[in-house]
Amino acid sequence: MIIGAYHLALFAFRKKDYSPLYFGLLSIIIGIRTLVVGEIFFIYLFPDFSWEVAHKIQTMTYYLGVPLIVMFFKTIFYDEISLKSVRAIQYVGIAFGGLVLFTPAVIFTSFNPLYQLFTVIVIIYLIY
Repeated sequence: MIIGAYHLALFAFRKKDYSPLYFGLLSIIIGIRTLVVGEIFFIYLFPDFSWEVAHKIQTMTYYLGVPLIVMFFKTIFYDEISLKSVRAIQYVGIAFGGLVLFTPAVIFTSFNPLYQLFTVIVIIYLIY
């Protein structure tokens, strides 16, 4: 979270370069995800916190993290990554994020394998 705040502060001082913004947001999303996944430190602090909401946060951070990392790479490797592909990845991330917001966990978790396959395709594209 501190790394994310640091990069957001860097972006505040130099608004022409968007890479610190995207990296800062990605770092904060990873920090939030860490609170609700694994050791679930957040659940230990707030035992009455809804499992459904925690699962939505966990899934939403994953679904929004993929477009954010692609946007970060687009700012670093501007000519190598197509703007159309970035937009397509953003639309897919937003669509899956909307699925998480507006459906119960039993529905949106069934779409996880599809998004994982999409993530593998994105990774292969970024490596290419």
